[in-house]
Amino acid sequence: MQEHKKNTDSMQDQEEQAGVENIIKSYRGNEPFLFVSYAHDDSKLVRSIISQLQHDSYRVWYDEGIAPAVEYEPEILNRLRESVCGIFFISANFLSSDWCRKEMCACIESGKELLLVFFEGKKPPENYQEFFKIPEKDAEI
Repeated sequence: MQEHKKNTDSMQDQEEQAGVENIIKSYRGNEPFLFVSYAHDDSKLVRSIISQLQHDSYRVWYDEGIAPAVEYEPEILNRLRESVCGIFFISANFLSSDWCRKEMCACIESGKELLLVFFEGKKPPENYQEFFKIPEKDAEI
């Protein structure tokens, strides 16, 4: 994953000098980046991991990078398709979310590599093929 890194020391130095703490910006640009998918109820934990990835110089995009007045669904799916890898934070909240499943299905269909991070001892459902099927109403990804 080294190719997804960039030097962020100067940006972090500027933020620290300005007294800005805990800024977690979503990557914007044309360089290779990682796509993060998570349930919003898990935001606090996931953002701490995103912050660490950025501190370690990885370019990370997550849905906080959506500009105001931009439609979420097409933007998220486009950024997923443009990414080099999807990181999926699996929790009870994630497993109960149709949208999270849709993001994972899109990643699988695109042939991208996936990194699954399990919270709360969660594991994929025994019949995981059913979980990864695109719901009928969402068939147009």
